[in-house]
Amino acid sequence: VDANQAKLLMDDSFSRSLNGGTDRVVLEPERPVPCWQEGQVTICVATGVVCRNAQQTAGGGDNISAAALAVQI
Repeated sequence: VDANQAKLLMDDSFSRSLNGGTDRVVLEPERPVPCWQEGQVTICVATGVVCRNAQQTAGGGDNISAAALAVQI
């Protein structure tokens, strides 16, 4: 992957709730898939890298997304 041709469509942090006073989750290169507990549920957010200048597409859709997620986890 040419990093100069890729773009991350996400801010460097995000809030876990619309309600004020909640912690923000910061995206860090050392921890690319942040996870946290909400009761008995573990929530993980994996970002996706997008090509800025696609030369050709494969039409793999969700299969490609799942493959990218599997590598990060």
